Amino acid sequence: MGCLQSKASDKGFKDPPAKQLDSRLPFENYRQFFNFKNSWKTVARKTDACAQENMLLFFERFPQHKALHTDLANLSEEQLKMSMAFQNQSEAIFNLFDDVLQKCDNNVDGAIRDCLVAGEKHKHIPGFQPEYFKDMEDTFLQACRTALEDRFSEATEQNFKHFYGFVTQQMCRALGSENNRI
Repeated sequence: MGCLQSKASDKGFKDPPAKQLDSRLPFENYRQFFNFKNSWKTVARKTDACAQENMLLFFERFPQHKALHTDLANLSEEQLKMSMAFQNQSEAIFNLFDDVLQKCDNNVDGAIRDCLVAGEKHKHIPGFQPEYFKDMEDTFLQACRTALEDRFSEATEQNFKHFYGFVTQQMCRALGSENNRI
């Protein structure tokens, strides 16, 4: 009895070709992207809590950015937790990442377009600077780490950083940032 692989080869069957990854995506290969997508599914199931944790940490660490959210700027942490505007704003961030990810498999142009549209919206916020995205990266990763618990490995962190960088780089393009990087 041989292995199934060799029997299939003997009959002329070939392994399916490895799935190709669009070169515009920030992953080295499809396996890395696949692993990120699987990790993101856990985060997506916990969007409410994860998104709110991200924004609370972000406002705590970077109060200057809280001022850009005029409807949230004067609310205490307790008031934020009760605010529908806060819930909507915090979830909008994670929903953007989710929407972009869903398109990355078959429609990278659409994914990039979603990022550009989101970036364009930020362009109209008085006083908004691209550093906002850079400053949020650590709190975003912390919220995802909390959601994934012991499944948040170094490789997982790198995948999340790659994807976060991809989304924010595209958003910066819409802002007209000189080098499109933050």
